[in-house]
Amino acid sequence: MKRLGSVLIALFFVGTLSISAQTKYTIQADQAYEAQLYAQAAELYKKASTKEKDRQIKEEITWRMAECYRMMGDWRKAEGYYNRAIKRRYPNPEAKLYLADMLKAQGEYDEAIVAYEDYRAEAPSDPRGREGVESCKAALEWIETPSRYELENLRDFNTRENDFAPAWGDKDQTSMIFTSQREDGAGKDVDGWTDQGFMDLYETHEERKKRGGRRSRSGAENEAPTWSVPAPLPPEINTKAHEGFASVNERGNMMFFTRCENQKNSGFMGCRIYMARKKGKTWGEPELVNVNVDSLASIGHPFLIDDETMIIAADLGGEGGRDLYKLTYERRGRTWGTPENLGSTINTVGFEGYPFIQGDYLYFTSDGHPGMGAWDIFRAKINPDGTYGEVENMKSPINSNSDDFAIIFKGDEPEVGYMTSNRDGGRGGDDIYAVRLKPLLFALQGVVTDTKTGRTLDRVTVKLVGSDGAALEATTDETGAYFFGADQLAEGVNYTLNFEAKDYLTKSGSVTSVGIPLSAFEETTDGFLHTLVMNKELDPIRKPIVLPKIEYDFNSAELRPEAMESLDGLVEVLEDNPNITIELRSHTDHIGSDPANQQLSQRRAQSCVDYLIENGIASDRLIAVGMGEKEPFVIDESYEGPDYLEPGDRLTEAFIRRLQRDNGDEADEIARQLNRRTDFQVKSRNYVPKNQ
Repeated sequence: MKRLGSVLIALFFVGTLSISAQTKYTIQADQAYEAQLYAQAAELYKKASTKEKDRQIKEEITWRMAECYRMMGDWRKAEGYYNRAIKRRYPNPEAKLYLADMLKAQGEYDEAIVAYEDYRAEAPSDPRGREGVESCKAALEWIETPSRYELENLRDFNTRENDFAPAWGDKDQTSMIFTSQREDGAGKDVDGWTDQGFMDLYETHEERKKRGGRRSRSGAENEAPTWSVPAPLPPEINTKAHEGFASVNERGNMMFFTRCENQKNSGFMGCRIYMARKKGKTWGEPELVNVNVDSLASIGHPFLIDDETMIIAADLGGEGGRDLYKLTYERRGRTWGTPENLGSTINTVGFEGYPFIQGDYLYFTSDGHPGMGAWDIFRAKINPDGTYGEVENMKSPINSNSDDFAIIFKGDEPEVGYMTSNRDGGRGGDDIYAVRLKPLLFALQGVVTDTKTGRTLDRVTVKLVGSDGAALEATTDETGAYFFGADQLAEGVNYTLNFEAKDYLTKSGSVTSVGIPLSAFEETTDGFLHTLVMNKELDPIRKPIVLPKIEYDFNSAELRPEAMESLDGLVEVLEDNPNITIELRSHTDHIGSDPANQQLSQRRAQSCVDYLIENGIASDRLIAVGMGEKEPFVIDESYEGPDYLEPGDRLTEAFIRRLQRDNGDEADEIARQLNRRTDFQVKSRNYVPKNQ
């Protein structure tokens, strides 16, 4: 695709290459090339290549044609000419590097990795080969695991030409100023760089919201609006030169923008920043912004932090090609001070531009940090001391193998915004896209069953209370299932559930929508959905309920740690059911005398009651009963164990002896262990604390 957005960047550069020219076409092509008229140069080099006979000159022409198409953003043609240059043994190893870049820019990551490795073999000290391999591998991973953002082409106003670099035009963020190369622009000439028209600034206004949008956590409607038909800014702003990348202050009465031009009388060729003030409903005559840099320095891409601070892009001999700088206004001299480089964390040997700040994050475009294509969008946290945290790639789908740049967000959260891309599927070259952070959605479901029989329970009331104040209620259906939908739950909330049913003990549980990884979600039309699950077994009140893991050392009533954990569960049951009293019963097997077993079981039951009292349960709700061996365990339908024990089997001494005879000593031990148990039984359901 034509890379017109690059003009506001690449006009910063003035390259000079020289080869021995032997035909008029070569001479003319060289002149066009050095003047950055790449479209013209490419056509002239085509003609020159058929006329030149010298092999070395033909190699250089092939290289320059590849460079022309690379600068124009025609990756496919550039790839072809880099391949030709390599086959002709062009001596510059960067031919292999740029070939890899072109493959990467077309999304051919596996082939690009091979090409980067070829370059690494030839130039092992250049980190760009290694970084290229790493970025391709990362791109393949990001495609498989995209972020939560989704993009929508703004067909309301994108054209078949180039539309890019959106910026907010007022403090309410209901007006957007963007750069475009559409046919009604002020400049009618053709730019020799791209063989396309010149760029101007346009404005569009928000008209209405789309219906059915979900609200984000910040309260903003999480949908892009529709926009009015764009209108060009007045002729005071738009001229025959390139105008683009605007930034309007918070009050909406001052606009800074970039103008790129070739001033033949002064010898200046590049970009500068201009400022215009609003007069009524229109913009007045712009004035050149006085910045403390060399008069021939090319600067642009202003982003206003406030009326006296801005971020710009400039080539001032910093980290590399085009760096980001901070500018501060000096009131005394009525000028903008010396640019302060943002440092090597942000800036690279490549290009950085299109800055935007929201909250504590700087968003910018770069081709120097590891990315998916030529230009990617990145962000870095702004620390309290003004330094920057680690640079993060915004990943797929914001970034692609194409050029992705110039992102802005609305409000205080990075949830709804706009950006530019020339990816496949657009209307023209560069298109503006709406960006929406798809919400994390949560549903909750489960099944309630009877602990003893395993059958599902209908008409169970499920009460849900959230840490955000939500209070919801559901009832299980005939299959025992309940459900809370995505419109009822929220991200970042801890939920407590109570399960209540007639003739069953109330039980509680908890789930959370905090800290769940994106990999656990399923992408849907509305967002990313994760379904929480809370199944619950309810204990019938009329039957004794066995407490698991209540085991003791021989002839001891002292509680083991695992027994305490089991009793902690009983504490929760008693707290969930504050109106019940229970009889806590301890059982033994048939080994030993009846009196001894009775006394031992009573001591064990009392140790359990004492533990419950120590943990806040009122003593008048608890009765300790030693059962000895007089109530053998009965196998129920919920038992999971050896096949020789079946529902209904009563584990009497005589039954266990037969079991041992038929199945061995292990069966004897299993059966006696089942008899050595502690359970509880509800005695009343109308308990009222004494202080009430």
